[in-house]
This record gives sequence, C-alpha cells and structure tokens, in this order.
Amino acid sequence: MALCIVLSSCTHDRIRSGGRIRHYVLYVPQSVAASDRPSPLMLVLHGAGGTATGMRAHTRLDVEADRLDYVVAYLEGSGLYRGWGSNESADLRFVTDLIEELDRKTPINRDRVFVVGYSDGGRFAQRLACALGDQIAAIVSVSATTDTALAGACSPASDVSVLFVLGTDDPSVRWDAATPPGQASSLTAEQTMAHWAMLNGCSLAPVVSQVAVAAGNGSATERWDYAGCTGGTVMLYVMHGAGHGWPRTASRWISEFFQSTNSRLR
Repeated sequence: MALCIVLSSCTHDRIRSGGRIRHYVLYVPQSVAASDRPSPLMLVLHGAGGTATGMRAHTRLDVEADRLDYVVAYLEGSGLYRGWGSNESADLRFVTDLIEELDRKTPINRDRVFVVGYSDGGRFAQRLACALGDQIAAIVSVSATTDTALAGACSPASDVSVLFVLGTDDPSVRWDAATPPGQASSLTAEQTMAHWAMLNGCSLAPVVSQVAVAAGNGSATERWDYAGCTGGTVMLYVMHGAGHGWPRTASRWISEFFQSTNSRLR
C-alpha cells in the first residue's frame, strides 16, 4: 500500500455524498500548497476491484503532478467489486461533490479539471465526459473502449478533449471486435475513435506517427492524431501486441496531453 508519508502532501480522506461515505486520496504538491494560484485538478479512477491507494502507487501520477503543479485526487469506487457505474447517479454525484469539496479546500482552476481512468475507470471517465462536459475539460481512457449504449446517448455540454491508450492484444478490450463476442456491447477501437472524432468535429482519418518508447516497454507504438477538430482534441496511442494493463509510459503521455490541453484553454 502506498502511504502518504512524504512532506505531508498526501492525505487519505472521505466525503459524504448522496448520504454515503466515499473515499479518496488527495495529493497536493508543495509548490501548489505554497501558492494561492488556482491549479488544474486531475481526478484518477482505478479499474474494477482496485483501490485509490493502489492506483496511486501503480501510476505514479504524483511525479507528473509535481512536475506540472497539478492537484491529484485518486477516487475509490464502490460496491462489491469497487467499480464504477453500477450506481451511476451516485458515482456522478460523488465526482461533482468532490470537485466542489476540493475547490473549498485548495485553490482549483475549475476550467481545468481532467479525468484519468483505467479499464472500468476508463469507461466511467468517458461517461463523465458525456454527462459533465461543462465541468470536465479533458479525459484519458486507458485499456477501455466506448460502450455502445453510451455512444448512442453521449452529447457533452461543452468540448471535451480525449486521449485513448489501447493495446491491440488486450483480451478484455478487444481491438477489432465488439465485446463480448456475439453481442456488441462495446465499440471496436476504431469505432470508438471515430465516435469521439465525430463528436469533436475532427477528420475521421487519423494522422499516424511512430512513437519512441522507453527501452523494455516491449510494444511498437503509434500515435493517431485526428486533425481539423472544431471541438476538443482527439488522440490515440496504439500499443501493438500489448494486453490489458497500465503501460509504463502512460503517465508521461497523460501529462503531456493534459499540458497541451491546458495551453489551448482560454
């Protein structure tokens, strides 16, 4: 378990939301704590069965928060499997209540609230983009495509930039076939990207480039950029041969994407 022991900048906390106690871990860099300037907020959602502390330890997004002067909150799911969306209204309420709570506790730039989700958390990050587009500036979905039902109902109130990180050999999130087999409950990877490109007024044909990755990463990687967007930015990292997991380079890609989004916002 990752403990909040460094410079007292990390706290395990709770909030009452919708009549229930919900848990989260908050990390505030020293530079942010010492300043009155509102900082961007990154909300991080673990996968089903995960924990806030486990997600913090695994992603090491604190390092990126220190580098960029972001506040990071690692949210804890609920229910038997500690997932997201089984009680969708309660989870949406948790997110909105937490944003309000953090805005009271530390100066938050409400125009720069970003969401990161892994697996089940990635699917819920997409749900947040659709339901809370007026509060969320950008999302990242790692190892999760878009549910068919969500795609049919998604209409963000404002532009939301999106980044996906997907492996072509993911047995849980299949690249070229809807899942589960025989019943199209999820879009394919390319259908997912086309959906978000259309929502943001982008070209449906991505510009593909090769990405240099760290030694030992084990996967040839491409970046797909969707040009000409009239709304938010749409981007995908394709990791060839990669399965279901959090790539070691994902955290840096995420911080670069959010920083790029940050610089484009007024």
